[in-house]
Amino acid sequence: MRKWLIMAMAALMPVAVVAQDVAASAVDSAAVEMPVVGAASVELPTVFALPSFDYTPLPVEVVAPVIAPLEVPPMDLSVRYHFTPGRADLISGGGFRLSATGDAQRMPGLMGVESGGFQASQTISRVTIAVNAQAHKYGFFNGFARQFGVGGSVSWQVNERISLHAFGSYYSTPRMFIPPAVAGFMATSSYGGFASYNGDGWGFDLGAQNVYNPSLRHWEMVPIVRPYIVIGNTPIGVDVGPIIYQLLRNAIGSGSNNPTIGPPAP
Repeated sequence: MRKWLIMAMAALMPVAVVAQDVAASAVDSAAVEMPVVGAASVELPTVFALPSFDYTPLPVEVVAPVIAPLEVPPMDLSVRYHFTPGRADLISGGGFRLSATGDAQRMPGLMGVESGGFQASQTISRVTIAVNAQAHKYGFFNGFARQFGVGGSVSWQVNERISLHAFGSYYSTPRMFIPPAVAGFMATSSYGGFASYNGDGWGFDLGAQNVYNPSLRHWEMVPIVRPYIVIGNTPIGVDVGPIIYQLLRNAIGSGSNNPTIGPPAP
C-alpha cells in the first residue's frame, strides 16, 4: 500500500509544478493590468516588438534648401597715397646718361601732382656733373597751377666713404593764391651743399641749404641732417634738418614761422 502511494505522488508532481507556473503567470499579469487600489500608479516602460522577418531600415536623408549666400564685397574705407614713378634712359654710355623722368601722385582730399622732365649727367673720373629740367602740374580744390624749373649738381667722390656735393635749382612761383596745405608739397628754389659719409650699411649727410619760402616770400637757411641706412643698394633716410631749424627758431625766440599764427602779444 505504501509503495502504491509513493508512486502516485511521483506521477502527480510534474502536474503540480506546471500548475504552479501557470498560477504565478496569472498573478503577474493581473498585477500589471490591474493596479492595486489605494497604491500609487507606476508607469511601466514601453516595449516595442521587433519584427520576426528580415528588416533593413531605409536611410533618412535630410535635404536642406539650397540658398546661395549673399556675396557683398567689403567696403573699402582705407585712404591710399598713390605714387607712380617712372624713368627711362634715352642715351647711356661712356659715363654719359640722358634720361626722361615722370611721376604721378594722388593725395585724396588734398591734391594731385603730375611731374615730368629730363636729366643729363656726365661722370669724369671721380667727378659727376648733372643738369635737369622739370615741369609740375598741381590740381587741388578750386585751383590749378603749373610750375617749371631747372637745376644742376656737382659731386666729388673723395674716397670710397666720403663725398662732397653742391647743388642748386630754380622754380617758377605761381601767380595765384596757393593754400598753405598745398604750398608745402610744391617744389621750391634752393641751393647749398653737403658732405656725405657712407659706412657699412649706414651713413649720413651733413650740410646746409638756402631755401625759398613761397608763403613768406623770402629765403631761409636750413641745415641738412640726413641719417640713412642701406637696404640692398638703396639708401633709406629722412632729412631732419627742417625739424632742427624750427626747434632752434623756437629756442631763440624767433617764433614758429607759421604765417597763420600771429606774433605773441607783448
